[in-house]
Amino acid sequence: MPVPTADNDGSFAGDISHYFTLEESLTQENDVLFATYVGPHIDAINRVEYAFQINTRLKGQTETDTIYLSSDFYVEDSDAQASNSPFLKDEQYLLVLDRRRRF
Repeated sequence: MPVPTADNDGSFAGDISHYFTLEESLTQENDVLFATYVGPHIDAINRVEYAFQINTRLKGQTETDTIYLSSDFYVEDSDAQASNSPFLKDEQYLLVLDRRRRF
């Protein structure tokens, strides 16, 4: 199986010939939770994030009841992002996450 390699910019190149099943994801990732989407949030570098209120933690621990998932959009792109959000406000989602701390 070809192994993806990281480029200098942090992107990956190469074939990915295996996608995790839901069962594999539940054991591999470090956070599994039910959360309600509350809306967009702007981080310290003006990137749009998706804010979620945690309802139930199935795996993992957080220091707060709200988590933020990064997007590829920045404040100047927020109009485009708002109309193309993958989440519906006040809807609950099962999130299977590989959490990484920012420094």
